[in-house]
Amino acid sequence: MPASETLRSRNLPSSPCPFGSTRSTLSANKTVRYWIGGALLCGSLAALFLISTKATAQTVSPQQIRINHFIYIIQENHSFDNYFGTYAKADHIPPGIELADRPPNWPGQRTFYRPFHFSGDAIPHDLSHAWQAARTGWNHGRMDGFIWAEWPQALKIVWDGKPVPQPDPTKVHPEPNSAPSTNTDAQFTDGEELEMGITPEPIPAGLPVGPPPSWVLNTLGYMDFHEIPNYWEYARRFALCDHFFSSLMGPSEPNHLYALTAQSAGLVNNPGKGLAGESGVYTFPTMCDLLQSSNISWKFYDGKPNPHLHSLWNPLPGFQQFQADPRLMAHLTGTVEFYTDLSRGTLPAVSWIVPNGSESEHPPASVSNGMWYVTALINAVMQSPYWDDCAIILVWDDYGGFYDHVAPLRQIATDLVRVFPRSSYHPIRRAEW
Repeated sequence: MPASETLRSRNLPSSPCPFGSTRSTLSANKTVRYWIGGALLCGSLAALFLISTKATAQTVSPQQIRINHFIYIIQENHSFDNYFGTYAKADHIPPGIELADRPPNWPGQRTFYRPFHFSGDAIPHDLSHAWQAARTGWNHGRMDGFIWAEWPQALKIVWDGKPVPQPDPTKVHPEPNSAPSTNTDAQFTDGEELEMGITPEPIPAGLPVGPPPSWVLNTLGYMDFHEIPNYWEYARRFALCDHFFSSLMGPSEPNHLYALTAQSAGLVNNPGKGLAGESGVYTFPTMCDLLQSSNISWKFYDGKPNPHLHSLWNPLPGFQQFQADPRLMAHLTGTVEFYTDLSRGTLPAVSWIVPNGSESEHPPASVSNGMWYVTALINAVMQSPYWDDCAIILVWDDYGGFYDHVAPLRQIATDLVRVFPRSSYHPIRRAEW
């Protein structure tokens, strides 16, 4: 796309200027498929693939596609239905769908709720996307448990006392003598409220009574081109994946581990005391090690102030090999350097980009703020020489607690990526939004 076709910018936010499996909708009736290893997958995520038509203009086969740079932009916490559930000709929210507020075998009157258009700029309360909440929403493939999954009191009843998978002790090594958490309700949240500067609320005991809190119903909220116009425009111009799943049924850090290592070493929830934010607690290989040993250039761009600190969205400092090798750690840098590398002609072959909290779209952060942050990144690429031979992959790390109607796959295959020029298909017209 010529630079003149980039999306219009506005005042930008604070930054200075492969998960799962997919069936990707390129047009009204054409699809591509690719698979990456994973465990039991979670609800469908949104994913966008952006590639210049110049890179594929003369393509005869996938092996001849001219791509020299891969850029992975990883945002936070939205399901496909939450962002694109009403997008034309995608696998959208079924008409007339209703979800109950409690399981059928619980006492009390069941109340049913329908998905609704959320017209605000920010979801005011984080939704749980812990492993337990994700499996409750999934409900053995019925995809109907999202309200009681997000109602903390109900989720506690469902899961209290039940076992949760534990990390592989040969690969995950908590700091010794770390005091266990005294918060027994922590297992029913995902721990990301603290990442966003929010103190979790205590969960009452006993069966829930009456209607769920109003914020719980935001699991059924969806946005469209009114709230996220740039993302819908990218979907119109490029490839939108409507059966794309996170690698693990759970929250951020396990899925970010998958994005960097193709495994989570058995971690299914965000790490607790002894692991969270600790250095050198992981001892398994990463894709970065492979790139480094193969002399393929790479960088991890982190929007937080110190990219050398282990965080939920940047687990690399948590690996022993990064702590032991300054050459690896030197590849972890601030997002401002992404713009510098574009302008200086030093963009690596593989880039990961993660945001800070205000740019992340993670509730309660502003969705439009995150969208314009992503737009600035993509516009900068499109206005650089790299646009002619790069692929941008924009994903959201997990479902964020939001409803999605597509049941995930339970078996993983392997296949090749197949990408075709957008210009060879009939684009979806704006009027079809």
